[in-house]
Amino acid sequence: MFVYVIVNSETLKIYIGQHKGNSLCQYLQKKLSDARHYVSQRSLLYRSMRKHSRSAWSIHPLISDLSTREECDYWERLLIKALNTQHADVGYNIAAGGQGNTRVDVTEETRKKQSLAAKLRFADPQEREKHSAAHKGKPMPPRTEEHKRHLSEANTGHKPSAEQLLHQSAAQKGKPKPPRTEEHKRNNAAALRGIKRSPEQIAKNRASHLGVPWSAARRAAYEAKHPAK
Repeated sequence: MFVYVIVNSETLKIYIGQHKGNSLCQYLQKKLSDARHYVSQRSLLYRSMRKHSRSAWSIHPLISDLSTREECDYWERLLIKALNTQHADVGYNIAAGGQGNTRVDVTEETRKKQSLAAKLRFADPQEREKHSAAHKGKPMPPRTEEHKRHLSEANTGHKPSAEQLLHQSAAQKGKPKPPRTEEHKRNNAAALRGIKRSPEQIAKNRASHLGVPWSAARRAAYEAKHPAK
């Protein structure tokens, strides 16, 4: 029996655990396979294994030739505490050791949602569509004050202009947009300055415009400005 350490060479985080088998390499490969197949979606170690490549992971024995589970539990707890692998910046251990638990604690409501999602994943397409249609007709729950505060903080620093506010208000009310001001036109013109079209783009634009019925004066002005090559 072993007490081992799994190391992620990309994040330099570690995981302390115990294994009663004889081959740690095979044990690591099984863990990587379990992570890829979402055996446990709440394990911090498995989450990281799904994120990083297989080559980033290695396993090493810390204490070997242990004969009882009590000895493994003792050394596992001692090393987790000594190396501080429960700290988010150091390791992936959630439990203090000797409990076989690497999962993040979740609420009962979250467990119900995860259970429903797992059932729908393996349900037939008609059942999934029925569930989706039932939820589409439900109104969105009201935003809490905390949610509103987070949205406000996320938008801090973005101050729309008065003209933008007018356009947004008109669009929300279904009214026609107010006419653009001279300042707005100047800003648009300034944004377009310096854009150089390729000869292919000019030829393409010219071909598309010539297909539209124009007056003789307009066609002459366009051909004078964009002579054919």
